[in-house]
Amino acid sequence: MTCIIGLVCKDGIIIASDRRIVRGPEALEEKKIHELRIGESVVGVVAASGLTGMLDNFLEESALEMAARRIVNLKELRESMEDAAYRVYNRYSKIQKT
Repeated sequence: MTCIIGLVCKDGIIIASDRRIVRGPEALEEKKIHELRIGESVVGVVAASGLTGMLDNFLEESALEMAARRIVNLKELRESMEDAAYRVYNRYSKIQKT
């Protein structure tokens, strides 16, 4: 079971998660909070677990989307993440239909 907790504070947010994952009989540790960066700046985070292939695809699409746009505000960041999520959704939804 994954635990990811987010808190909104006066000066920002705090996000924390456990690191334990179980694959078959093995218990491993894996990062569940991933930073979205533009250059050296962290502009957002994605907290997720499970379906690592889909998560990797989303993080890749997010990086491509942010590189293609010149993100200057939160609205543009949100829209770029929505577009990246839609492309990943669209890719996987087509697999199930065939």
